[in-house]
Amino acid sequence: MPVTQDISFSETQHFWRNRFLQTIILLESVILTLILGAFAFKYSGQQQTHLLTAWVLCVIVMPTLILSIHQRTQIVGHTLRVWFPPFPKWKIDLTTIKHAEHRKLSPIGDLGGWGYKITKKHGHAMNTHGDHFIVVTLANGKKRTIGTQRPEELLTAIRVLAELPPDESEMSTLQGATTRVEDAQ
Repeated sequence: MPVTQDISFSETQHFWRNRFLQTIILLESVILTLILGAFAFKYSGQQQTHLLTAWVLCVIVMPTLILSIHQRTQIVGHTLRVWFPPFPKWKIDLTTIKHAEHRKLSPIGDLGGWGYKITKKHGHAMNTHGDHFIVVTLANGKKRTIGTQRPEELLTAIRVLAELPPDESEMSTLQGATTRVEDAQ
């Protein structure tokens, strides 16, 4: 049975879902409110206005901008597109992918945090939250690590469209399932 090539994938992940980042922003907001509030009682007039402006920028505007950032991953035709504004969009021709695998990584320990990262071991990485990644190895040996909340779906779409064989670990799982089915008969 021929494999259909019209699989598409689309996922949008938002920074506001990152609990670590939410906690840091909340703590930063409380601390800045206390510090700027203490100074506001000490000063009056235009100085209070400046402090209020600083508070609005640091406690409302900046966190809102940070939390509005998102990562979008799509497969359209034979192109894998990943973008994380304001960084450049990746457009990867699926025929240039030589290997793809699902990995569970620590964003802080393995990648140095969330966002757009460059590491020796995992290549260029994009992630907003979570610890599930698809690591693709390109024909030129470079790696791209993509954070996802739907790793099985993304990996399947990449493998089908790039015509990649299953991993050895998946082959052993498939062989084990075949053995169980044969034993049941």
